[in-house]
Amino acid sequence: MKIAPELKDVDTSFVQGGEINVEELIKLNPDVILYSATNAKEKEVLLKTGIPAIGFSTGIADFNTVETVNKWVDLLGEVFDEPDKAAGITEYGREVELDLAERLKDVQEEDKPRVMIIYHYKDGLFQTSGNQHFGQYWCDAAGVVSVSRDVPGAGVDLTMEQIYEWDPDIIYITNFSPYQPEDFYDNSIESFDWSPVKAVREKQVYKFPPLESGAILLI
Repeated sequence: MKIAPELKDVDTSFVQGGEINVEELIKLNPDVILYSATNAKEKEVLLKTGIPAIGFSTGIADFNTVETVNKWVDLLGEVFDEPDKAAGITEYGREVELDLAERLKDVQEEDKPRVMIIYHYKDGLFQTSGNQHFGQYWCDAAGVVSVSRDVPGAGVDLTMEQIYEWDPDIIYITNFSPYQPEDFYDNSIESFDWSPVKAVREKQVYKFPPLESGAILLI
């Protein structure tokens, strides 16, 4: 939002419950529409608007988030005809990734903390990242062991019994959940007892930095 604070005021009411209202979208008169290339249904709807629509892949290089974002930035550089701006951003991302790998190269497997990423948690339902999702890359790049690394797929449904069995050292909560670390420490999440989990007992639950309003708008 520091780069484009006006995004806070953009009308996003054209999307309700994950469904796009084409008429309301057209009223916004966007120059270009950016969408997830894996969403075939959304693509079909957007192409009917007659507005140029460009798909972004969300699983580049085995969900390597650095390379995924770099590809997005490169594509945006082409769309807005500003390739020089894109170059600086992508180079920085790769530099940070290499620096982190160098710092962690001597860490032994047995010394790595066991981590669970809560990908989505709301209304009594929760998921973790399987080994075909961004969460696996984050864990590998950060030098930790994902407790769900042997589970295929992306968003994987969980039970408390499975979490008790894994008993992770650290828990990370993404922004697809309204809960904060304090909700786990206070054991105030309805219907579930998190108190036996090591990460909760030792206060090693962390929330991914929040996205400001409008930060993921792609129109």
